[in-house]
Amino acid sequence: MTERYRKAYPWFDKHIEITGVTGRTDVYFHIGNKPEDSDACVLVGSTADIWSAFVGNSTKAFKHFYSLIYPQLKSGKPVFLEIFD
Repeated sequence: MTERYRKAYPWFDKHIEITGVTGRTDVYFHIGNKPEDSDACVLVGSTADIWSAFVGNSTKAFKHFYSLIYPQLKSGKPVFLEIFD
């Protein structure tokens, strides 16, 4: 998937993996609109419809999210994700 993203998006380098998820590996942030676009990964978007399980404006939102997070990771600084219930 990384190679496909690199071809499609000139600003993309590597996927951002979420580590420390109990019982899971290979959990990433990425572009997508529907549950079928993900296998327990986090789809990034700026709109969401909980009734239809649709995430909107995913590519634009992911590019913005990536521009904020990836440079920090690339420089070796950790990024922490806090999940609220």
